[in-house]
Amino acid sequence: MDVKEFKDLIEIENNQKNENNQKVGTREEILKSLKGLMISNGAIIFDKEKEKNREEKFFKSYSGKETVNIIVSGKTGVGKSSLINYIFGKEVAKIGVGMPVTQEIKCYHLEKDNVNLYDTKGIEAEDYEQTLANIQDFLDEKQKSKDENEHIHIAWLCISEKSGRIETADVRLLDILENCGIPTIVVFTKRDTLKESEFVKKVIDEKMLEKARAFVRVRNVKEMFEIDDEIVVLNPKGAQELLHETYKYISEGRQNAVKKAQTIILKERLETMAKEAADATNKYAFLAAGIGATPLPFPDSIALAALQTKMIIDINTIYRVDAGTHTFTDIAAALISITGIAQIGKLAANLLKIIPVIGWAANGAVAGSITGAIGLGYSEYLKNNVNNETGEIILDLDDLKENFLKYFNEFKNMKILNKNVK
Repeated sequence: MDVKEFKDLIEIENNQKNENNQKVGTREEILKSLKGLMISNGAIIFDKEKEKNREEKFFKSYSGKETVNIIVSGKTGVGKSSLINYIFGKEVAKIGVGMPVTQEIKCYHLEKDNVNLYDTKGIEAEDYEQTLANIQDFLDEKQKSKDENEHIHIAWLCISEKSGRIETADVRLLDILENCGIPTIVVFTKRDTLKESEFVKKVIDEKMLEKARAFVRVRNVKEMFEIDDEIVVLNPKGAQELLHETYKYISEGRQNAVKKAQTIILKERLETMAKEAADATNKYAFLAAGIGATPLPFPDSIALAALQTKMIIDINTIYRVDAGTHTFTDIAAALISITGIAQIGKLAANLLKIIPVIGWAANGAVAGSITGAIGLGYSEYLKNNVNNETGEIILDLDDLKENFLKYFNEFKNMKILNKNVK
């Protein structure tokens, strides 16, 4: 055997070894992805009890495990709670709901999101020294953590525009926040009807809060005035400016966490969810394409239907779908049966029989393409059925059955976009 023949033999053996390793890796990823699904008498069931904490784990995994922590500070009565509720679209900051962290600080964890809001006690003139000292201790403890998810990443310092003055406590608090390395945005709450504010202009021109990264004027709540027997309505305003300033100082993963949690800019929220849904779809499509190349403890058709079921469950979770009286597996069953590939409960269609002449290699590509089309089509359907006022998606299964196929057809000929399995 000459040198060339030896090298060729080694290369063949290495290729076979890599191929075998890849098959083992794919099998492991498929089984891992199907965790939480049970197969009983030909039916696929999602075991909620086994994975009761699954949604929290899911969001952390798809957001790159990045949590964003926002501290909201200011005097009593400046509207910190109403600011939080305005940005995130629900009564987040109801009295008593937040978890006490210290005597001065409550934490509001946004359900299904990697967002924590730290609301400080109102800083009053008579006792602000001790309050500030305690806030300083809290921030020092957070910022020295080796885990960046424990850090405070951004601060909103709230000052009432109608007060017309900056307190010493405001300046001191800004110094503490910035000295701890926390980018701080001054939020002038209770924005009045004027297009410009002389007070805000004076604060900026005279550099009263020089360390602030940005100044944003916000009206947190709808206000009504009676002028000459007519009612004038002033709608909330300023959230978009505040969010866009916030994004400048946090990582992309943390930006995405805020974009999904906020309800003011629906377009950004849906775009972020769609990107996560596409990432999940690509993962499942790649695994579906590899089903026939790796031995599994159940038939290929069951594995395919199970993967597609889990993908739909994940997409529903990303979009916060309200399924009403239906389960997420009901939705998955409807989508899979509409595409004609397999039916949960029957699972009679074996993928190997779709194109028997070509063999599994081609069918693997078919499986991946169909799985991708189901995921991307479903994501597109959800985007087009969101309530533009509330941002909610309440699923109508009959409408889904009637209209899903046109979204599926938009994507059925697409190739798998991403082969990186996480």
